[in-house]
Amino acid sequence: MFAQENISVIMQDLEGIWLYLDTPEDTNTNNTRFIMINKSGKNLGYGYELEGEIDWIGESYYGFQDYSDDEASTINVEDLKTSGKYYTEISKPFIDKEGFATVPHFSTPEIVEISESTLWINYGKVSIYETYMTGFRQRE
Repeated sequence: MFAQENISVIMQDLEGIWLYLDTPEDTNTNNTRFIMINKSGKNLGYGYELEGEIDWIGESYYGFQDYSDDEASTINVEDLKTSGKYYTEISKPFIDKEGFATVPHFSTPEIVEISESTLWINYGKVSIYETYMTGFRQRE
């Protein structure tokens, strides 16, 4: 596995529509589908179960910062950068009126690998996404 700091990732690399596939430990046997749409530091996630009645929509902010959620338990959404040492996601519903969120409502998962068609993010276990729709993810 690759360490996050060895991968050069910027916010623009994450933009696009990504389809959640599975994790190596769990091959998604419950027919759940999850799509995340990333654009300009904002994320809209939509999840649904093909054989059931579970569906949800979630909003978050994403970006980078210079410390992990192990090093600090609070973050301000305005501190997110377009690149940095730690990829960061902040759940929008849990941001207070001053712009702060606390762990576990923000996390700094490791980006294990990224390419034009695949994104591997480690949320305690590696989650694999593939490009669902391309077109606005272009690095300058």
